[in-house]
Order: sequence, then C-alpha cells, then structure tokens
Amino acid sequence: MPAGSTIVGRLLARFQDGAGVVHGYLRQADGSFVTVDPPGSILTIAFDINDAGTIVGLYQAPGGAFHGFSRSPAGSYTTADFPGAVDSEFTSINSQGISVGDYDLGNLTTSISFVDARGKFTSFEDPAAASMQTAALSINTVNFIAGFFDDAAGGEHGFIRSPNAQFQNFDFPAGDFTDAYKLNDLGQVVGQYATNFPNHGFILSGAMALAGPPSSCQFLSFDYPDSQNSGARGINNLGQVAGFYRVRGNPARHGFLATRVTSEEGDQNNQCLTTSHFPGKPGVGFASFDFPGSNDTEGTAITPSGEIVGRYVSADGRQHGFILRGGQFTPVDVPSATFSTDVTWVNSRGDIVGTFGDTRGTHAYVLSRGVYTTIDFPSSDPANTATLGFGISNAGDVVGVEFVGSDFLHGHGHLFSHGSFTLVDFPGAAGTFPTMVLDGSRILGTYFGSDSVFHGFLLSGGNFQTIDVPDSTFTWITGMNPEGDLVGFYNDQNGNQHGFVLSDGKFIPIDVPRAISSEGNGIDPEGNVVGRYVTADGKTHGYSLKCVACPRHDATPSSLMQ
Repeated sequence: MPAGSTIVGRLLARFQDGAGVVHGYLRQADGSFVTVDPPGSILTIAFDINDAGTIVGLYQAPGGAFHGFSRSPAGSYTTADFPGAVDSEFTSINSQGISVGDYDLGNLTTSISFVDARGKFTSFEDPAAASMQTAALSINTVNFIAGFFDDAAGGEHGFIRSPNAQFQNFDFPAGDFTDAYKLNDLGQVVGQYATNFPNHGFILSGAMALAGPPSSCQFLSFDYPDSQNSGARGINNLGQVAGFYRVRGNPARHGFLATRVTSEEGDQNNQCLTTSHFPGKPGVGFASFDFPGSNDTEGTAITPSGEIVGRYVSADGRQHGFILRGGQFTPVDVPSATFSTDVTWVNSRGDIVGTFGDTRGTHAYVLSRGVYTTIDFPSSDPANTATLGFGISNAGDVVGVEFVGSDFLHGHGHLFSHGSFTLVDFPGAAGTFPTMVLDGSRILGTYFGSDSVFHGFLLSGGNFQTIDVPDSTFTWITGMNPEGDLVGFYNDQNGNQHGFVLSDGKFIPIDVPRAISSEGNGIDPEGNVVGRYVTADGKTHGYSLKCVACPRHDATPSSLMQ
C-alpha cells in the first residue's frame, strides 16, 4: 500500500509477507526495492520520506508497544517517542527535518497529534475534535499540516493547520467522511472520502490559502479505472499521486502512481458542504466559569484538548481541585486530605499535580490514571516542613517548593524526577518558586530577590534568566507552553494586578473588563489561556481566553476581549 512519494520515481509503501508480517519498503528511482525495518521490529509501517531521503514511520516492538522511528539516507535507524507516551508514530517529515505524528496514552483507539521540531515536541488537537481524536498525517516545507479528526458524533473531517496554529476544517461535498493524508508544498492535499462507503480519492487545491470552506472548483475526485474503491495517500510537488485501489470481488489492495491530466481539472462541479459547524479559531474568545455554588473559582492549567483544571472554595471554606471537561465539572480531592486539595497543573496526558493538607502537614501529589502519589521533600524536621507541587511535564517530572515553618518568602525550589530531588534556587535569591517544567533542562517560575521584589525567571540549559514585565513592581510566572510562550500576572506602579502572556518578546496584557484584578495561570500550545479574575463584589471567577498569543492580535487589552 503506497504511503507517500517525493521526487520523480521514488515511492514509499508497505507490504505483507507470506507469514503475515508487515514491512515498509522504498521503491527507488531506478526501480529497485529496499526493505524498511528497524532492528528487532515485528511490524513496520513507513509513512513518509523527504527529499533528503530520510524516512519516518512506526514499528512494533516484541513487547507490543509502538514507537516512532526515522531512517537516515545511509540506512541508520533512530527511535523517538513523544515524552510520556505509551505508543508513538511519525507520519511525515519535511525538508527541514521537522516531523509530525501522533501518540496515545495506552488506548490505541485514541490519537493526540504532535510536531517534533528536531527534538522539541509540541502536542495539539483540532478545536472541533473529540478529545484525543486528532491525527496529523503530513507537514510540508512551510510547516502547514494536514490530517483528519473525529468529532463527538464519530464523523471524520479533514483539517489544515497553519504554522501559527490556526485550523481550517473541510469535507468533500456529499461525503460520508473525509480523510486528508498528504499535503505538498503547493498546497495540494490528497486523501479519500466515501459516498455510501465506496471510497474515492480526492485532490484539494489551494489548501494553504483557505480562509473558510473550500469552493467546489478546488476539489477533484478520482478513482482508479474499473476499481471498486480507491484512496490517495501521497502527492509530490509535480502533482504525481500515489495511492491504492481494490477491484470488484477481490479484497486485495493494489498500489498505483498517477499523473494528473491538466484538462480534467475543470471537470468538477461539486457543491461543497458548509463547515461552519466545525469552528476554527476566528479570533480571541472569552468565557467565564464558576464551580456550582462557589464564590471562588480559578482556572490553573489547560491541556491541548481543552480540558481545564483549577481550584474552588466550597461553602464550608474548604478548597478543592476540579477538572472542567465539555462544560462538566469533576471535583478533585486527595482521599486523605483533611482540609484542602489544590490543583496547579495538568500535562498533555492528563496527569495532575497539586498540594493537599492532612493531619501530618502539607504534601505535594500527582494524580495519574486515578492513582494518587504523595511527594514529600526529605527533611530532618518533617513535621515542620511543607512540600508544595506546582508543575508537571509531559514526561512526569515535577517541580515544587519546600518550606520550613510558615516562612513563605524563603522557600526552596526543587525538581522531582525519577524518584530523586534536585534543588532549584535562583542565585542570591531569598526564595525560589519554580512553577512549571517543560523538560529536565527548562524550568520557570518566580524568585524573591534581595531587593524584596518578586521576579520571574527561566532556567534553561543550566542558565538563569530574570523576566520582569516592564514598569511592574511584581512579576509572577505561572506557566509555559512548548512554543515558549509564558503566562503569569504582574502589578503595575499603582498596585493593580493584570495577567499577561510573553510571546516572541512581546508582553500582552490580560485584563477582564469590569474586573478589579486579573491573573493568567495556564497556557496551551495554541496560545489559549486560563486564569482568574476578581469582581467588585469580592468574588473570584475562572476564565478561558482563546488565542492570546496569536500573531495577528496586538498587545492591547481591547483587542483581547473582542
């Protein structure tokens, strides 16, 4: 079954041998074949090859797990997985060596997409998709991504994701489903759709310029002659299409390589379906939320799929954590907690970190797949030592703070990774409060300086960098997404508190209209922010704000709240 093609005459695909084992293969320009199998694999699917000859795909290990791999032009294999994933696969690689793929957390029916920019992973999901149902299948030279997603009703739709994380979703006219598989550098997408479930191939032109649903003239439907069904899987910059077909009465698949006939491009007269019910991101959108019955609700983090976590205070004065998914709240309380449970961050696979109090003191915890794990910083005076959990990476690394007694200003930061603690203290600071960790080398947070002022910091590659909002008297950094956008809050010269995002060197303030203070806490890979704001009646409310870091928006509060 063909998977992709690049320059003339080169084709990547897979085959099944007599024993039923699946292998990848490369058909080279001279007509010779090369088998593609990472060492020790029991199944291999080669998905894509770039013009340099690097191949990416997936293989299955003897233990059953699936892993992503790349094969160099010289034939050397490298395994790579999304951090913390159970199964991973690479589906496409462009000429810059940037790859896309997807991963799951133990359920093979789910799919979370990611971009791998030469070792820097970023996960994402289509905003219109059901949770963990987005498959990224192609990335071109200018970093547009194509793929498909399932909605909440199980329908499949194609999507295009631009380099600034904007989505355009589409459907082939009158199709039962639409799957986009490959996008070339000219903006042509190929895939398959169904009408009463015979499958057909399609080409969509002008995909990189989409500002709404494609017009009828942008689609070309085609089938291999006299086939029962057809599907397109690859297209190169010359318009050559690779795919497969089945003949009537025979379940076997056959591959094909087709060259478009230019005169046929105008023969289509398809009426495109509207995709208005598959919203992209037309602009920044604001939503307020409150846990039912609470006067104090705060959003603290947001996952790529839009799941929000946070904290609320119940009528009896106790603090609880919560998960907000699809408009429904689920409380989070550590079973042994006697007074409070705090939720501060959630990673892309849904692992939660926070703090709770019991009769023995204050402890950090991680909630992963329904299991609570307590984390306590080792101390010679454990009864007088508090451990707080603030951030968790996709790989499960945790950062937090250790206090002795009630001296909050002089806490010490730490990284908890693979069962071991490492201190994180800003040089010369009176207190250090790491709030987020992306990986073992990138930690951010806040420190209390010798000048008795709170400053933000970023620790990267062993080097500390101070980050202060201009003209502020207080800067607190709460989160960071894989793109490097920072979120937090600050006080201005008049003592008023504002949220902010720092993106590409620009500070973007966040002020909720009619609020007396605003705070930014969590940010996802697409620049969506969650936090809290306080109204004049003294009540605290959670909020979500879409696309704060999108490049087309300026740094004025009025533009954020449109």
